[in-house]
Amino acid sequence: MNDKAKNFYREVFKFHQWLSAECTALERELKQLNVVEDVADFDLVCAKVNDLLQDAAKQTRALGRYSTKITCLVWQRNALETNNFDPIRTDYVTASPDVVQMPKVPSHRQDPEAYATLCRSLGMPDEAIEDRTIQPHWPSLLEKVRKAMRQGLAPPAGLDPNVSFPEYSVRRLTRGKKEILDD
Repeated sequence: MNDKAKNFYREVFKFHQWLSAECTALERELKQLNVVEDVADFDLVCAKVNDLLQDAAKQTRALGRYSTKITCLVWQRNALETNNFDPIRTDYVTASPDVVQMPKVPSHRQDPEAYATLCRSLGMPDEAIEDRTIQPHWPSLLEKVRKAMRQGLAPPAGLDPNVSFPEYSVRRLTRGKKEILDD
């Protein structure tokens, strides 16, 4: 395993352990506070810490998406060169990369007609589409589209299959494998 990646995980793991213990201790501390200014300052600190952690989570999600994309692209190139489309097997993971061409999902703001067509094809009544009282559950919709695309079926009406982008994913199986910090 790449040393920098392993060290990154080790440091985040240690930070997570420290943060969990610190949150428990701070919760006990908060229960002891009874001066309104102290409580307000404590609340400010918690809000600011949460902002920092959300920013860090956003950065790690972006890194993860990029890592998934690179894994898929390197696997795809290797698979085409060697004619071996098997999953990637390491001591730590069995990774199954997947690349699916996904049609662009219309936005109710940018393309209201295509959005309405899509919603109608999903069985939504016009009134609910217009006043937006019912909206598609996007993860479920994307999974439905992924499934159709993998099976070579047409996507739901309102989605233009000619306007698409690659979607990269990796299924990771770790059961029976080494833990990252086992060495």
